[in-house]
Amino acid sequence: MVCIVTAEFSGKVGAGHSLLACLSEMVPETRKKDGAISIDICVDQDNPDRVVLVERWDSRSHHENYVAYRKKRGDIDKIMTMLSAPPKFIWSDLIDV
Repeated sequence: MVCIVTAEFSGKVGAGHSLLACLSEMVPETRKKDGAISIDICVDQDNPDRVVLVERWDSRSHHENYVAYRKKRGDIDKIMTMLSAPPKFIWSDLIDV
């Protein structure tokens, strides 16, 4: 079953542009990772320092393996310097009704 991941990144005040640029650099590679179906980048209309990724993965484990890869590379540490709080992830099953 397809796993929908919502990843919310709340940037420090004024860090939205840098955060968006950093995530935008990573997304093309992410789209090529095993299990990745699609990834869209969204910016909160009411808070430009909040960036939300809406992702589709073959499974939650594919996404978790990807996050482990980013942690190992140091990418998560780089992102954390721009955030006011840790990223928030929601994993959901796509239900076709």
